[in-house]
Amino acid sequence: MTQYEQTGYYNGTLSVTFSEGIYLIEREGGVGDLQQYKGVEAKGNDITPSDKEKFVTVKTVITGAPSGNFNVVTNIPGQAMTAVQFKLTNARIGDSFSFNPNLGDSVGNTWAKPLVLTLVSDGAGGAYFEITPAQWDGTEQ
Repeated sequence: MTQYEQTGYYNGTLSVTFSEGIYLIEREGGVGDLQQYKGVEAKGNDITPSDKEKFVTVKTVITGAPSGNFNVVTNIPGQAMTAVQFKLTNARIGDSFSFNPNLGDSVGNTWAKPLVLTLVSDGAGGAYFEITPAQWDGTEQ
């Protein structure tokens, strides 16, 4: 991310890649009782999924967004996303993306922790996104 004219605002692109498709999984009761199991589509800024029975869009699983403007520039409807790209303008240090904690993989594993991407200073006038938790895939001890 690059700072815009020493204003404290940052502009740039954030690319996020997952090792497998991402799904929204909500349970009612125990592990075997699935209430909802839908692929998360990277469908641009559109919040209407290509098939409401099978998908939700990435914009609907973001529970907290940066204070500046952001657009989803990836547009691949009809499949669970493995990558998504955001274009940000006027983001500030400390801004973050928070994702629904019920995101998981194709076999129903969720990590019960939201994926959070926070904009932090690199100490040299630039910035980058820090991932919390560092091992969002559930391997963190």
